[in-house]
Amino acid sequence: MKNGTVQVGKVEYEWSVHRTARWTGDGMLLGPALMVKPVKDAGRELVLEFSLDPTRRGDMPEVQRFRMANRRLSECIQRAIDAGWDPESRGKPFFFNAGPANLT
Repeated sequence: MKNGTVQVGKVEYEWSVHRTARWTGDGMLLGPALMVKPVKDAGRELVLEFSLDPTRRGDMPEVQRFRMANRRLSECIQRAIDAGWDPESRGKPFFFNAGPANLT
């Protein structure tokens, strides 16, 4: 799935794939990222960036599926709010390192 919704507290958020996992031109492994925003209000977007294990170099992350349980996604959004993301504010997207990703 490339998009969906998740509830955190009393607020519903839309999410979509912002970036898939890939190798950069200089050989660095770049993890996947999700774009999150409130369903009802236009406000500041959240970009949840996930890391990958660089020792899994031969795994071709660009062809693997990124899966995340709604519970984990809700926790990541709540951690971003706790770290200072205000979805009701305006401005550039808030980038948050959400920890390791699970690729299958």
